[in-house]
Amino acid sequence: GGAALDTRGPGARIVVFNQLNVPREDSARADVVFPGGAPRAVQVTRADGRPVPAQVDGASGDTAHVVFLAAMPSFGYSVFHVQQAAAGARPVATPLRVSTTSLENGYYRVTLDSSGDVSSIYDKRLRRELLSAPIRLAISTDNPRYWPAWNMDFEDEQRPPRAYVGGPATVRVVERGPARVALEVSRQTDSSTFVTTIRLSAGDGGQRVEFADRINWMTSAANLKVVFPLTAASDSATYNWDIGTIKRPNENERQFEVASHRWVDLTEKSGQFGVTILTDEKNGSDKPSDNTLRLTLMRTPGPRGGYHDQG
Repeated sequence: GGAALDTRGPGARIVVFNQLNVPREDSARADVVFPGGAPRAVQVTRADGRPVPAQVDGASGDTAHVVFLAAMPSFGYSVFHVQQAAAGARPVATPLRVSTTSLENGYYRVTLDSSGDVSSIYDKRLRRELLSAPIRLAISTDNPRYWPAWNMDFEDEQRPPRAYVGGPATVRVVERGPARVALEVSRQTDSSTFVTTIRLSAGDGGQRVEFADRINWMTSAANLKVVFPLTAASDSATYNWDIGTIKRPNENERQFEVASHRWVDLTEKSGQFGVTILTDEKNGSDKPSDNTLRLTLMRTPGPRGGYHDQG
């Protein structure tokens, strides 16, 4: 006989796979059916019976939306067991904290300003502030002279944004830990609606700050960029491609909006620290100065009022 996947044990069994060639610990989400109705709290244990941080983030009938911290080997899997938490049971403790103005884990302390923008990301390990100004969503006029389906003009890129997504902002806590915490920021600007969720995880997955945007985009002759003003500064950044990486300098008239696949890294010229912007899509971006990266999220090129096929 050969090896088999052993899922014996109490409660619902969840198998989490790791497709990476390194061990990984990250938050996982599973929809778990409880025949007696979805509970308000759950206990998630590893195959050896040890509990892990877990929470219920809402329910649909008998189905609970469970988030838990999963550790997995390289190119492998781990088995977890999900049960209703016993009455009075305390969740596994983690350093996660959340309020309507901040999120915190063992790696970062993230602060929001009155406009709903992230104004500070303090790295506890480096004892450094990573932002020189708030991270903002910028709306810029985008009206290329020629071939607007694939062209952008340098003068449009260099002009100050015509608007920033701003207040009044509605902020609410949508995840409270102990596996993950999250804030949801809702705003309206220039006919469009923006809902941004900012998350921090427990464990090794907490080494990144996550942003997710839901946008009802009704803005014409414009593009939307998220602007990252950093404390790390260098006249070049590193971009990843499918076959490796490429270094590019600050933008100029011949090269401003550029392509990459999943990340852009801006490391301080001294090499002491830096920030990597990760994306789950293939976004264009630009680098207007030594310490600023701008990731392009959406665009509806001009003229004002749009083309017939933009309706």
